Amino acid sequence: EELAEHEKQSRELTIQLGVAVAMSDGELHDTEEQKIKEWMTRTLSTYLDKPREEARTAYKKALRHALIEGQKGNLSYQSIARGLNKVTEKPQRYTAVELCYDVLAADGTATPEELDTVRLIANSLELDYAEIEKIRDRSIVSLDTGTSGQTDVAAILGIDPEWEPSKAKAHIRQEWQKWNNRVNTLRDGEERENAKNMIDII
Repeated sequence: EELAEHEKQSRELTIQLGVAVAMSDGELHDTEEQKIKEWMTRTLSTYLDKPREEARTAYKKALRHALIEGQKGNLSYQSIARGLNKVTEKPQRYTAVELCYDVLAADGTATPEELDTVRLIANSLELDYAEIEKIRDRSIVSLDTGTSGQTDVAAILGIDPEWEPSKAKAHIRQEWQKWNNRVNTLRDGEERENAKNMIDII
């Protein structure tokens, strides 16, 4: 019963994190809300009939609460992340980060506020940086990085503003190698063009 309750709490908190990312730039886009609802639908499909209806009600309530608090400016990703750390193991927290990046990429672009919020959320959830990078890259390759301004560059590349210059430079070299390899392996199309744009940004 305790495990079931923790699972319920973790999913409600994951929904709230998704809303926190969506509203980090001050507004909730339809595509972002739809991405959260799609995640809710996929998650509900794992339940049996009665528990599914109970979970559906709980998820809708969590979404509604997060939207209201977000509009008031009271939605704190830090407190949500602390709650997740208390009731989940790492696999559930990675799932939460995946939803955050899905929401970030929902409309094909990402604001500096969204990128920074997801980075800070990932840090707060005490997860492995290399695994977070893999999740981030799957989202970044679907973004229209060609229109990004100079203020977005550090956030797009996953550079922590607190890093020493030597660490940032090493990270940039790794990013160049990684995206250069991607350009050579991705088929022609939007993702390959976005990978090329990442190289230009680097």
